[in-house]
This record gives sequence, structure tokens and C-alpha cells, in this order.
Amino acid sequence: MDTRFPFSPAEVSKVRVVQFGILSPDEIRQMSVIHVEHSETTEKGKPKVGGLSDTRLGTIDRKVKCETCMANMAECPGHFGHLELAKPMYHVGFMKTVLSIMRCVCFNCSKILADEDEHKFKQAMRIKNPKNRLKKILDACKNKTKCEGGDEIDDVQTQQDTDELVKKSRGGCGATQPKITIEGMKMIAEFKVTKKKSDETDQLPEPSERKQTLGADRVLSVLKRISDADCQLVGFNPKYARPDWMILEVLPIPPPPDDLTHQLAMIIRHNENLKRREKNGAPAHIISEFTQLLQLKELVDYGPHPPPGKTGAKYIIRDDGQRLDLRYLEKSSDHHLELGYKVERHLIDGDFVLFNRQPSLHKMSIMGHRIRIMPYSTSPYNADFDGDEMNMHANRPVMGIVQDTLLGCRKITKRDTFIEKDVFMNTLMWWQDFDGKVPAPAILKPRPLWPGKQVFNLIIPKQINLFRYSAWHSDAETGYITPGDTQVRIERGELLAGTLCKKTLGTGNGSLVHVIWEEVGPDAARKFLGHTQWLVNYWLLQNGFTIGIGDIIADSQTMEKINETISSAKTAVKDLIRQFQEKKLDPEPGRTMTETFENRVNQVLNKACDDAGSSAQKSLAETNNLKAMVTAGSKGSFINISQMTACVGQQNVEGKRIPFGFDGRTLPHFTKDDYGPESRGFVENSYLRGLTPQEFFFHAMGGREGLIDTAVKTSETGYIQRRLVKALEDIMVKYDGTVRNSLGDVIQFLYGEDGMDAVWIESQKLDSLKMKKAEFDRTFKYEIDDENWNPT
Repeated sequence: MDTRFPFSPAEVSKVRVVQFGILSPDEIRQMSVIHVEHSETTEKGKPKVGGLSDTRLGTIDRKVKCETCMANMAECPGHFGHLELAKPMYHVGFMKTVLSIMRCVCFNCSKILADEDEHKFKQAMRIKNPKNRLKKILDACKNKTKCEGGDEIDDVQTQQDTDELVKKSRGGCGATQPKITIEGMKMIAEFKVTKKKSDETDQLPEPSERKQTLGADRVLSVLKRISDADCQLVGFNPKYARPDWMILEVLPIPPPPDDLTHQLAMIIRHNENLKRREKNGAPAHIISEFTQLLQLKELVDYGPHPPPGKTGAKYIIRDDGQRLDLRYLEKSSDHHLELGYKVERHLIDGDFVLFNRQPSLHKMSIMGHRIRIMPYSTSPYNADFDGDEMNMHANRPVMGIVQDTLLGCRKITKRDTFIEKDVFMNTLMWWQDFDGKVPAPAILKPRPLWPGKQVFNLIIPKQINLFRYSAWHSDAETGYITPGDTQVRIERGELLAGTLCKKTLGTGNGSLVHVIWEEVGPDAARKFLGHTQWLVNYWLLQNGFTIGIGDIIADSQTMEKINETISSAKTAVKDLIRQFQEKKLDPEPGRTMTETFENRVNQVLNKACDDAGSSAQKSLAETNNLKAMVTAGSKGSFINISQMTACVGQQNVEGKRIPFGFDGRTLPHFTKDDYGPESRGFVENSYLRGLTPQEFFFHAMGGREGLIDTAVKTSETGYIQRRLVKALEDIMVKYDGTVRNSLGDVIQFLYGEDGMDAVWIESQKLDSLKMKKAEFDRTFKYEIDDENWNPT
């Protein structure tokens, strides 16, 4: 028992409250007994003064007393020292909390972004739990893009006739707020800056984005400016835990011997290097590298088996190529890091990986994803633990508008589509770059109306120029503006004419998404895809779209025409059968009489089906929803319309009509040696009218063949592709432009005969290429020196 602390007559009190808090830098310095300056522990066999084993921190030697409390090893509890960090550092345990606070306060003046009069803010103030209050305030501030309360409301505004207060100023600075995220141990601020309109050009302001990596010192300056009153509002007691205390300025040094002593030695060493560089005036990027090195050292110190919730590392690769396995490095000196070394760390949230599912038949089968480390995630892949295999590769997609959005794009860009003011203003709320200015409507009287094309004028980048045709464009339609509005013309980001469909918005070469990617960049393409879906889907939700049985019912005149077409085809087939039986049919070159007969019957029946389908398609009005879906390219085809409305058509197996199965018949329902259309697989009914049992059986035969091909021919085509890939895998384009194999043999003297990479090629239409010489000369040839030259 320690005799220095005798019995006290003071009354023993109950512990009623335990107050937890964060040590401030000043408190760490006050409780510290020594400023640790050296990474060495001993000097000439004795504890080094100012080092990690300084005797003022406590003693681990029975013969030596502690110089702070003068107690021996058994009685001295140990005392903390401190290390002054050369630059502030993020505390890994407080990263998410710091992020939440940074999203709640102004990046410039550190005032809370939410207005005290807002409903969400008032709700938050009624919450007593500080942690829940911070979440509620974060919810109120998350959509704020500007620190409200700039110069325009600095003065208190009052009513002229009364002294009643109308608007109270928050005193904000009016600064634009960045979007702040975390990537590993870094904090990223993404600013949205609008370029000012130039006096020399007519172009509208273009939004551009700017990213900054926020150092801990920059974040610290924001947190330090937060007032005590605002600290209370976001759930912090400024007496016990201020937000700026979550950034490390001073590092507490525990008494020896501690598990962290060796790791602390490396931190002190890097800290001294950083101080020395700053003192000598090193460039900013060198200082930044040393700062990152100080953070990276923590990962190395945790090694391949970090504690729960921490990230570790497995290998150090030195600049000479030597690979060090951290499992077998027991000495702390082996953990030394220098610039140029590589650390193979564990994956952390925000890392990019490649993900695919076998078989990966083309490059789009492998996609890049930003990962979030979770314990498990099996439901999305329908995966279990009985041997399922998936693939992930740690260190470009073909994307396009599809289905509902594609259909909406076609409907919203039609000439007769106009948007009312209330719907248009609500649509603008889905536009991220909306600056509060509503575009002028194209129609003013009798009421303001906006054409659907104006929606796309908002989201297409201003650098884009495009000229294409819609999928249903007819060559008969010519001129600057086509009668059917099938000529898509985009100039300086404005959709001047044309109806958008899959040909313009899909995944094909030269589509609008492809051009934006190539001309402006991947971020602009991603933004366009997102905005298109948000704006168009909202409009489609208000406008409505549905398909019913009435969309596939043709009128009586069309049905009569379809029946006449099929009847005439049956008559033509009967004539062919009679000629075949009487052997009056002339064989086609290279075919027998039987093959010629089957070929001609197929031609007659297919033509009849095509004509019937064409009649059905023409009968559908422009407002028909099924036709709208097909022409937009979102789902279905004109063949589907033909089969639903007119007739299903001839069913083939292995490219031929249904063969006789037994005793000269296809089914027992037919007579022997019947070569007529019905007995050999022609389905004259449509899906709407319904199929007879015989027709249903023949139709099932064609469908069964497709299923078998899927199962059997997949392996055959896969093996063919594998052999091709293996034969061509050593062929590559060399630096001199030639295509050679691994032996150096020349396959092509110039890749593709033109040296162009097909990935980056865009198709362009040049009218002058098709001109005849006389027309070309008349259009482009100018004889300036000719006295008789008279341009027309």
C-alpha cells in the first residue's frame, strides 16, 4: 500500500455524471510533461532526453526513479508527453464527423447554412440528443449551394408603416458552397463555377467544375471560425468538444513502454523531415508528399492484420524493386518509408475496381466501380456459398438512353408537344444547374407554352453540334427542315429541329451521348444521361403513357385488305403446287425442282405477310402508343405489330418449311402429301385473333428451335471465338505504325490501311464526295483570272 496517500476523512460522494469530451491542443500541452523532439529512445545506453523513453515520461528501470513524480517503477503511473505536428493531420476516428460538420457550415465564413426560420431547422432545435440533432441539421443543409444572407439582406428590412420586423439577416457571406466528399484519407471539395458571359460572343454561360483536395490545415481554419453558439446548435459543447479539436495539431505521446512506441518513432522522424523541408522553403508539392507519407505510415504500422475498423498494408516496394512482406518485418526500422517507395495497402472505401461476370465477350463486359467495403453482399448477384464464382479486378462503358426515358424523349421532342408553365417549372427543379432563370417560352399567346425541345436545350452542352436523321426518315424528305421532322439538327447545344429516338440517343456510333463523351468529356456525358432521365421521366410521369388492347386493333377496311392479301397468296401457292405436281415448274439455277418449289412458296408467303404487316402499320395513327414505342426504339419492332395485328407468318425449322414427320404428313389433322401453306407451317391468324391448335403446334416448333440453338450453339460460337482470340492475341500495333506478331512478321504495314483507331472515329457526311465532276466544278471552282468568268 502506498503510504504517501493516507486515509482522508472527506465524505465519499456518489458519481452522478460522467462527462466525455475531446482533449484540446492546449489541454494536451498542459497535461504534457515533455515536448518529445527525438525519435531515438536511448543514447549511450541511457534514456535519451527529449526522446520516447525520457525518464520524465515514467520509468521502466527498477534502479531509476521517475523525474516527474520521483516514484519508482512500481508506483509511477506514467506521464504523457506531446509532439507538435509540423502540419495538422486528420484523425481517422473523426473523419465522418468532420465531413458532416463541413457540410453544415459555410466553407467561407463558417456560419450554419440552414436558416433559423426553416421548418427542418426548427425541428432539429427540438431534438435534445446532440448526435441526432447534428443529423437533422445536416438534412436541412444538404441541398444548400450558397451561404444565404449576402449583401442583399445585410440590412434589417422593416415595413414602412409599422415597426414589425419583416426579415432578419443571418449575416451570411453569400459564397457558393462546394460538394465535399471523402476519398480514403483525403477530403475533396468540388466547386461548381459558372463562367461569366463574354461580351464578344453570344454563347450562354457554361457551367464548369473544379475540384480541390482539402488539406487538414484548410479544414482546420474553417472549423476554428465556428462560433460557440453555432457549436451548440450542431450538437457540440464548446467547453468539452469543439469541432476543430478533431483535427490533430498536437499528438499525445504515451509513457513507455507502449505498443505504439516504435510506430511513434517513425511518425516523429517523418514529422522532423516535414519541418526541415518547410524551414528550407521546399515547394508545395514536396510538402504535400511528406504530409501524405505521414498519413501512409499509419497503414504500414498496422501491417497485414489491422485491428477492426482500421486499414492495413501488406507490402513495401522500395525504389530498387525490393519487395518487403510486412508479415515478417519485426524491426520498426524495416518500416521506414521514403519518397519513391510503394505501399500495397488494403482496399478502402472509394477505390476503383473492375468488375465482370463470365463470359466477358467484349470490353463493355468489364465495368469500373467505386467500391464500398461491406461485410457481404450476395442478394444482388443471387449468389450463395456453394462454390459460386465472381470476378473483381482492382485497378468505359457504352451507355445510352433506354426504355421509358427513350420513349419520353421521342414524345417530348415531337412538333406538337408543348409544356404548360406549371409542369415546365417543376421540370426545372430536376435540373442540377438551374440558376433561378426560367427560359423564355417559344409561345406567348394565348398563354406561355414551352416546346419539349427546350427541355433538351437546357442539358445539351453548348459545344455540341450534331446532324442526324431519325430512324423512320424517308429519303423522299429533303430540305433544311423535313416535313416529318425527321432531321435532327443541334447547333451550339440547341435542338433546333428533329424528333429524338434510339438512333440519336442510343449506344450507336455517332450518337449524341458518344459525341458529348468525345467532344466535352466523360463527366459531361454522365451529367447528360442523368439529366435526361430526371427531366424526361418527370415530364412523362405528368403526361402519362399506357398500352391497351385497343392499340393493336386495326379498322375494318385494313382487316379486309389483310384478308385479301392472304387469300391471294394462298391462291398463288395452289398454282405453284399444281405446276410442281405436273412438273411444269422450271428449276432455278443450282436448285432441284423441289428446292425451287419450296423457295418460291416461301417467297410468296413471306411477301404476303410483309404486305399485310405494312397495311397494319399504316393504319395505326400517329397517336398510337404501340407505334410510338416502336418508332422511339424503346421496345418492340414493326414485326411485333405485324404479328399482333395482321398475321404471324410462316414458321421455319432450320430455314425450311415444317417437314413431313410421318407417312407424308406434318400432323394427323392434314391429308397425305399436302403441300399447302396451312399443313407446312403457315400461320395466317394474328395473336389478336388467336391461333388454331395446328398453328400453335407449328409456332411452338419454331420457338423450340430457338431454345435449342441458345443451349447448343453458345458453346460452338464460344469455342470459335476462343480459337480466333488465341490465334490473334500476339498481334499488336507497333510504334512505327505497322501491325506485327510476336516474331516480328508484318501483318499490315499500316493498321486498318489508314492508321485510324475505330474507337475514336466519328462518321461525317460530305456531300461533295458524291458530286460528279461537272457539278463539283460548277459549285466550287472559281476562275478569278478569267475575264469572262461570271459566277452564278
